[in-house]
Amino acid sequence: MKILIINPFDKIPGENFRDQRYTFIYHKLKEKGCQVDWLTADYHHWSHSKRNKKDIPKNFREDFTIIKTLHYKNNVSVKRFLSHFLFSVKSFFYLLNSQKKYDFIFTIIPSENMFLTTIYAKRNKTKVVIDVLDLWPDLFEQAFPKKISGLASVLMKPLHFLSNYSYKRAYHVTAVSRQYMEVALDRSKRNDVENFSYYYLGGAKPNMVNPTKKSSKELKCLFAGQFGHNYDLELILNVALKLKEEGNRKILFYLAGDGFKMNMIKSFINKNDLYNVELLGWLNSDELMKVAAECHIGLNAYKRLATQSIPTKIFDYMSMSLYVLNSLKGEAALMVENELGGSNYIAENINDLYNKLTTLQTKIDEVIEVGNYSKKQFLENYSFDSIYENMISKILKMD
Repeated sequence: MKILIINPFDKIPGENFRDQRYTFIYHKLKEKGCQVDWLTADYHHWSHSKRNKKDIPKNFREDFTIIKTLHYKNNVSVKRFLSHFLFSVKSFFYLLNSQKKYDFIFTIIPSENMFLTTIYAKRNKTKVVIDVLDLWPDLFEQAFPKKISGLASVLMKPLHFLSNYSYKRAYHVTAVSRQYMEVALDRSKRNDVENFSYYYLGGAKPNMVNPTKKSSKELKCLFAGQFGHNYDLELILNVALKLKEEGNRKILFYLAGDGFKMNMIKSFINKNDLYNVELLGWLNSDELMKVAAECHIGLNAYKRLATQSIPTKIFDYMSMSLYVLNSLKGEAALMVENELGGSNYIAENINDLYNKLTTLQTKIDEVIEVGNYSKKQFLENYSFDSIYENMISKILKMD
């Protein structure tokens, strides 16, 4: 079976970054004897670094085509929009010129990429599978100031049209959550629900880290990820400031990552002399696991208008034996409370997050137990192995 993956975001072989959805799918398909090609960008979205084909191990190198595009620093910017547009158009013309035939194409956002892939697949009688990793262009609409939200809706209408056309014409539409699947089904105006599915992002089983006895006197909280538009780092900093002002030295925060909010975060920490916040920078998987081994809580801290449903961060925290404290509503909130034994707080509400943390501080041993239970749930139900074996089998009809 010949399969093409078009994904400019996920980690490819040779990169020092955690495995992601399509990293695992690629290797799983190769194990099953499929011929797999992958079109990706020459810019790694998560680490904001340039990609080089020579960094890919030789035994995988010929499977990858790296498309040159614009590099950007701000994840919500015109330059990022243009970068993705350029990638989509150049990928489309690369495929037209290559004359390669595939049985299936897996493709993802942005809207123009899904649209052009759908056009190519129709022309070549190829089955295209659209995987909804994010609602696009909803993500960009949220970045506009509230005062001009109406203008944002008008500007994004053409991209909504491209996305909805793609959902309607795809052989199969899958998604990373039930919510995203239902949105795609609604926007497609299709009735064949059997050709829609969802498979959570999940995560890689972590490398073994020497067990660390966690403190029962200090509550250590970890945020790991992009310091970007949808993440509420401001709330974490303000809670840390309130704790400092009230003399509570027993709740500590560790921020692992990077992004356009970094300068603001550094300035806030320095201005307010926040001894209870430590900036760790961008960590690789092993480094992050060592930090997490000493932490108790994983902060799934999102803004009120964030469009994420069940993000990778939840599964990462589960795999690290962390108690999940979450601000997302809906599907994520239900999972955290009902399946993991964690808890939720009201997004952008300093008092609610403060109260949740100070309450958890009084029962640290219970927090540790819940974190261990979360890891057990992860290993049984949410690892890459359990999710993607099922995904490949159902969508591609492969045993």
